[in-house]
Amino acid sequence: MRLHVLDGNRAAALRVYYHCATTLQRELDIAPDAATQEAYRRLLALDTPIAPLPLSGLLADTALIGRSLEWEQLAQTWRQVAGGHRPPLLAVISGEPGIGKTTLASELTGWIKRQGGTTASTACYAPETDLSLVPVVSWLRAISLTHLDPLWQAELARALPELVTDHPRQIATSLQNDVHREALAEPWQKRRFYEAMARAILSQQGPICLHIEDIQWADSETLSWLHYLLRLEQTAHLMVIATLRLEQTSSDHFLLPLLSTWRQQGRLAEIELPPLDEAATAALAASMLGEDLPAEISTTLYRQPCSLAQGRTGLAATL
Repeated sequence: MRLHVLDGNRAAALRVYYHCATTLQRELDIAPDAATQEAYRRLLALDTPIAPLPLSGLLADTALIGRSLEWEQLAQTWRQVAGGHRPPLLAVISGEPGIGKTTLASELTGWIKRQGGTTASTACYAPETDLSLVPVVSWLRAISLTHLDPLWQAELARALPELVTDHPRQIATSLQNDVHREALAEPWQKRRFYEAMARAILSQQGPICLHIEDIQWADSETLSWLHYLLRLEQTAHLMVIATLRLEQTSSDHFLLPLLSTWRQQGRLAEIELPPLDEAATAALAASMLGEDLPAEISTTLYRQPCSLAQGRTGLAATL
């Protein structure tokens, strides 16, 4: 902030404070420290103390502005899956970078968790596309495996070695009794490993929602396992919600034929986030700042290339 002020760029300094404040609230649920707030007050040239930005509830208050239709579509899909009226499926949220895909998915998983459902979240990264099953292992480490048969836990020890430490007696017994413990050299061995991971997910109490960020960077093994999971039990109360950047998905990507297959099988719910209109952009900016903006400023924000007409991240940068 101070460097931007020295550079004569007060707007950039304010953006830094906003980014700092929202990140601290989202990740740690705290406000900026006294020194940072003091720098913010000096930046605004205020002589009297001011309250920090209204961080409490900021994300929840702004997350669904302009996204009510998409939210209701996702919520209704979850109700159908949780109620046993639809088979396990994948819900894909697509759109431009910064348009609000992650926010919408996170709001949904939070809502599901508050209702008593089980959730687990993970993310994919471009440099890790050659690492097999990293997102699946992340999901498995986020859920309880206490209801899973020791035989399946022993199989999972291939990917979760900590299981041997946590349950040495049960796992050791299963390993000793397992005459097929060799490496995954045969298709049936791989299929049993897939089933162990699927059984771990399906052993959860009540409906479950798995969240995966940037599925376009998922490795082919993870995508193959997802296909196996979604068709294993027709009555499982399971939904996978994924964010997708289609512009970063090549025409020969392994994901595309899978999406086509799931679409034909009725196992795909697709939500594409369009840019916000001018009214929603103004409402979201007002909510983030805690006050209504003059009409000319709202129009300017809407017309900015990086405004939240493209996504909330863009408006934060503009503000």
